[in-house]
Amino acid sequence: MNTEKRTEDTEFRKQSIKDICEQLEALNASLIKGKQKRLKTKEDILKKVGGILKSKKTGNYFKVNTKDDLNCPLGFVLEYTTDETKIESDKRLDGTFVIQTDHPDFEGEKLVKIFKDLNAMETAFRTIKNNIDIRPMYH
Repeated sequence: MNTEKRTEDTEFRKQSIKDICEQLEALNASLIKGKQKRLKTKEDILKKVGGILKSKKTGNYFKVNTKDDLNCPLGFVLEYTTDETKIESDKRLDGTFVIQTDHPDFEGEKLVKIFKDLNAMETAFRTIKNNIDIRPMYH
């Protein structure tokens, strides 16, 4: 468990959720005031919402619906909620590094050592492939 990484993960999630909420609120406010000139249909608005949610990794914490509202120019407003169970589930993994394997005989430290060795090998191959200045020899 890495406590610095845990704090960093928690702050990143909070900031990402806050950013998405602000973007959804701004979109909803522009719908209510009728300031959306490019987005003219419900489908266009929902595509915009999808883009907002996909822009951050925390977009899957949100559930967005439309609610009919005759006072708005397009006839609807956005409503959203956050899925607290998903947020709590992801909070448990803050500060951890998960390695999944199909070898049940490998345990904690051995598995981490194998993973680090694999990472070192991949880095070595990447270095070998990228840093060699070889040109074709024409005779």
